[in-house]
Amino acid sequence: MSKFSTTFDKTAKICHNGAEINPFNMDKKIELVEALEAYGLNKKQAKVYLACLELGLATVQDLAKRSGVRRTTIYSLLDELEEGGVINIVKQKKKTFIIAQQPEFLLKDMVDRKERIAASLPLFQEMKKEGLPGSKFIFYRGQDGFKRFWRDLLRSGIKEWLIITSGKEFLSFVSENYITNWIIKEKKKQGIRSRQIITDSLYARNIIKKDREENRESRLVDAKFPLPAIELVYGNRVAIMSSNFENLLVVIDSREVAQTHRSCFEMIWEGVGNQRH
Repeated sequence: MSKFSTTFDKTAKICHNGAEINPFNMDKKIELVEALEAYGLNKKQAKVYLACLELGLATVQDLAKRSGVRRTTIYSLLDELEEGGVINIVKQKKKTFIIAQQPEFLLKDMVDRKERIAASLPLFQEMKKEGLPGSKFIFYRGQDGFKRFWRDLLRSGIKEWLIITSGKEFLSFVSENYITNWIIKEKKKQGIRSRQIITDSLYARNIIKKDREENRESRLVDAKFPLPAIELVYGNRVAIMSSNFENLLVVIDSREVAQTHRSCFEMIWEGVGNQRH
C-alpha cells in the first residue's frame, strides 16, 4: 500500500467511531480535513462529512451547527457528496437524514482507484506525446496549488532541499500551523534535510533556533539584501513562489537551470559563512 493510502488509513482509524472525536481537538480535526482533501474532497465537503460521521444520523440543521458551514451551502454539498458515494441520504417519517460512509469504505475506494489507474498506465503511456525539448514549466496557483506542490515534492523522494527565503513569505500561502504540523512533520518523517539562506530578522532567528529539530541548517544574509520571493532547488527542478505575483508558484524542470541555481546557492552559502547568531 502506498504512503498516501497509509496516511488515510491512519486517519480512518481516528474516525471509525464518531463518538471518539473530540469536537474541541482542533489538531485532529485539521489532520482529518487534510486527509479528506487528499481523498478528493474540498474543505467544506470534508467538514460536512466529519460532522455527519460524528453525529451518526444527522439532519441538515444538525450538520450546519456542527460543521460551521452555512445551511444553504450544505444542500448543494450533499448532492456532490452523495454522487461521490461519500454519504447516503435516507427518509424516515417524512424527515431527511444523512449518514456518512465509514472511512474504511473511502480507503477501499481510494485503493481501487489507484489499482485501476495502475492497470491502465500502459495505455496512458501509449497516448502520451513528448513535449518540447528543453525546460518544462509547471504552474501552481493559490493556497490549494501551494499545498499540491508540497504534496508532489514530498512524494518525489528527493532528500535535500536548498531554500532561499525571507521566512515570512511562506505565510502568504498557508498558516504556520500547516507548515509545522504537516510539511515539516512529513519532512522529518522521510529523513529529508534542507539548507536555507534566510534574510536576517527576529522572525528568521526564531526559525533558526529550531533548525536541529526540523532537519535544517540555516545561514543569514544581511537585511539590506531583500528576498521577496522564495526559491527552492531540488533534484533537477527549481520552484519559485511569490504572493506578489498573483500567488503563483512556478516549477522549472531543467537540469541546466537547476544546476545554475544550485551553484548560485552554494556561492552565497560559502560567502555568508556560518552566520547563525
